[in-house]
Amino acid sequence: MTLYELGDEVKALEDLIESCTTDEQGNPKEPTEEEAGLMLAMIEEYQEAFESKAERICKFRANLMASAKAMKDEEERLAKRRKATERKAEALKWILETVMERTKMDKVEAGIFRVRFQKNPPSVFVTREGDIPAEFWKIIPETRQLDKRLILDELKTGGEVPGASLVQGRSLRIE
Repeated sequence: MTLYELGDEVKALEDLIESCTTDEQGNPKEPTEEEAGLMLAMIEEYQEAFESKAERICKFRANLMASAKAMKDEEERLAKRRKATERKAEALKWILETVMERTKMDKVEAGIFRVRFQKNPPSVFVTREGDIPAEFWKIIPETRQLDKRLILDELKTGGEVPGASLVQGRSLRIE
């Protein structure tokens, strides 16, 4: 029986409970001993089936989480190797640049590569910010952001914050 089929079975159990605890006019009634026994047997059967399904789902989830952790660990390991490789490549570029500057070379043909200096686009170097006239400044309005931690603390201590309320959600924990 799949979890989806189990859902159909639970619906059948709900219908049985409804029919055993309500008369034809919709009034509450006591179930007979036979009806009560039937309901309890169905509940136990579905509970055992659900617990078995839930266990398999939790085991599968645990395997997925272990795989995800292994992938994350591998990502971190590869990121470290990538950064080390990038640093080596930058060091080699620095060596080329330093040697070419010291020997006053602007370009060199190196087999299938051409190494050369080129001018970068002009950029601004500010020597003293305070001396720059106001016309060269732009005003960036301040930004506002809610401090939800402060609101939470206020509401937890019984205070009121207009436009906010304390809510208590719930989440499924698998341990």
